[in-house]
Amino acid sequence: MPQLIWSPVYKILEERIRNGDDIILILVPFAKLAALQKLHWLNSKKIKIKVVCRWRPEDIVAGVSDLEIYPFLKQSNCELYINSNIHLKLYVFTSNTAFNTSGNLTLRGLGYSESANIEVGNMVTLNTSDWTRIYDVINSSRLVTDDIYQRFNIVTGK
Repeated sequence: MPQLIWSPVYKILEERIRNGDDIILILVPFAKLAALQKLHWLNSKKIKIKVVCRWRPEDIVAGVSDLEIYPFLKQSNCELYINSNIHLKLYVFTSNTAFNTSGNLTLRGLGYSESANIEVGNMVTLNTSDWTRIYDVINSSRLVTDDIYQRFNIVTGK
């Protein structure tokens, strides 16, 4: 029977990455650069990942997501997508498994911060139906380009 994994949830993510099971897809409403960097640089192969987040202008102004994730991902040959409807928090690995959690891609959400959130999650094996739904989310999302990034810079005043 699967069991819950409690805060700090970064430990399960780091353990899997160190054992060669790299993250290939992250779906979260909120994403901060410092948390993304911690997970990305653990990945020894530097494989291309996709990040899908809400990335609403008000989220950026409020400081719950960072504009800087786009240039970081672009420089790393990774992709950022916007989907204003997501609330799920899913970290997908190359092994066809995912960590389903309450933790966003933030230092507090993953447990890296001294004032970390209390989060919980569990590892799941993905089936064909799961992959269909995941790709439905990606396909209904908007790929961030340099033009979109520049417009976000103007709108948010960042």
